[in-house]
Amino acid sequence: MFLESDNSTEILKNILQDRKDYGFKIHEFSMKEDLDYEELRQFWKDHGIHTMYISSNRFENAQEQEIYRLAELDKIRVSLIPSIAKNNFFQFDLGYIEMQPILVRSKFPLDYLTNIIIKRTFDIFFSALVLLSICSWLFPLLAILIKLDSKGPVFFFQKRYGFHDEVFNCFKFRTMRVNEDSTHKTTSENDKRITKIGKFLRKTSLDEMPQFINVLIGDMSIVGPRPHMLLVDDFYKLKIGRYSVRSLVKPGITGLAQVNGLRGDNGDMELNMQKRILADAFYVKNWSVSLDSVIIFKTIFLVITGDKNAN
Repeated sequence: MFLESDNSTEILKNILQDRKDYGFKIHEFSMKEDLDYEELRQFWKDHGIHTMYISSNRFENAQEQEIYRLAELDKIRVSLIPSIAKNNFFQFDLGYIEMQPILVRSKFPLDYLTNIIIKRTFDIFFSALVLLSICSWLFPLLAILIKLDSKGPVFFFQKRYGFHDEVFNCFKFRTMRVNEDSTHKTTSENDKRITKIGKFLRKTSLDEMPQFINVLIGDMSIVGPRPHMLLVDDFYKLKIGRYSVRSLVKPGITGLAQVNGLRGDNGDMELNMQKRILADAFYVKNWSVSLDSVIIFKTIFLVITGDKNAN
């Protein structure tokens, strides 16, 4: 059961609706201006509610406490959904001093030197292998196709924020006709600026291949949060509290958000961006070699089959 809605609850609701295997049946309780507690309790009984999800920033303290008290009486489990607009919950872990719970500042996996060395070593070997074995013959072929398709340079360089928000030049194959909007206008579905070969490159993610050079020189990693245009980052940093967490690791050629279909500008852009940030924040906090491996294998699968969310 969901008690009212905001962006945080909408994202969780979408997940539970898509994943029928979780076994949840969703009910929504629409509250009036003055919450009728007896009406709420009757709703629980009529629908056999056992779990209630509430946004962490939804209620005044007195109202919240009364809901918790009634839920405990009726044996309803209450789960709080942290607000997407805030990042306090993400920055802290629950710890204890004897039996007293305390919130302690989180320590992320890539804060440790050993993990940094492991990830950087893998990046160097993997990018060098790809550049020598694949890009050595693929780059000339794609360069010819791009030149034959439209006038302009083969490569496209764009400023992006990297590790700790340092700006770097992100390398890509050019997929658009030369235009003045490329630095301040994001792509959209059926964007007329995209060339014929550009559509193919985007669909297969081959336009990102030059970023293995970025990885080799240390600007990027094989796996990490995808770097956005500067204006996109500057806009959403002010709207999404945990947005800056992305910069705690190097940006990646591929990432957890991308292999889960969270790319492109289709639909509700702000909600989609919030979903991406949730995925990026999860990656930063839960990085492991095995997680990187899964993301890489999923990316290879998408390159072979084509990504329907690419544009």
